[in-house]
Amino acid sequence: MKGLILSAQGHNAEALAIVKKVLFKNLNNFTCWHVYGIINKKEKDYDQSRRCYINALKYHTGNNENVLRDLSFLQAHLREYEGFKESRRQLM
Repeated sequence: MKGLILSAQGHNAEALAIVKKVLFKNLNNFTCWHVYGIINKKEKDYDQSRRCYINALKYHTGNNENVLRDLSFLQAHLREYEGFKESRRQLM
């Protein structure tokens, strides 16, 4: 949460440092992967954002509709239609 708040206030470098610090301690934290993806998307680093969303889905047991929604919107934005179709299929 602190990373999202700092990012919203315009302190993106500090937000990324906090998220990376948490991920260094616990790589399986899907919430931090999701936040990391959101911050990267805000900075227009779409490739890294996509990888973060995929890691969030990998480390979360079951379906996380919020991450799937964010990933599918990003894939549509990047015109990765095959990945978009797969993400939307998982949502339904």
